[in-house]
Amino acid sequence: MFNKRNNEIGDDGVYAVGVALRKFKNLEKLELWLYQNQFGDRGVSGIVTGLTSCTQIKKLQLGIGNNKITDEGYLRLDQCLASLVNLQSLLYGFTSCNEKILKSRDLLNCKNIKILTLNYEPMLTKRERISHKIKAFKILRLVRLEVIEYQEPQHPEDEYENYEHFE
Repeated sequence: MFNKRNNEIGDDGVYAVGVALRKFKNLEKLELWLYQNQFGDRGVSGIVTGLTSCTQIKKLQLGIGNNKITDEGYLRLDQCLASLVNLQSLLYGFTSCNEKILKSRDLLNCKNIKILTLNYEPMLTKRERISHKIKAFKILRLVRLEVIEYQEPQHPEDEYENYEHFE
């Protein structure tokens, strides 16, 4: 698990994290939480570079919202996720109504993702949640869609309690 949320990490820092992922070609499970930082499309480019090298990844939990990512950055991420031929389970944490994941035809035509979990922050409106669900149901081979609402932990030591942890 790599959790660096709310740390003011910019493009250079996130790009470096992404490039470092290239060394883990046989990685099968990854949690990457980078929301509420300061990176944009260049940082996403590093994540895409790293994830593309992780050809064995089967299960990915990802949160990159509340950053400076444009539509182009989200499109590149969607294309990257669709290209991960072994990816079967994707959990995406939505922290903002402005997130544009599930936007590209590449991801919607993806044949490998079977389980998609949408993890919402409470700030999203019902309309925004429904919009994301409708897009998710368009993924061709999707077997199961799960929707959960993230709740802030009561104590700092419980911070990861609401997430399934990989061993």
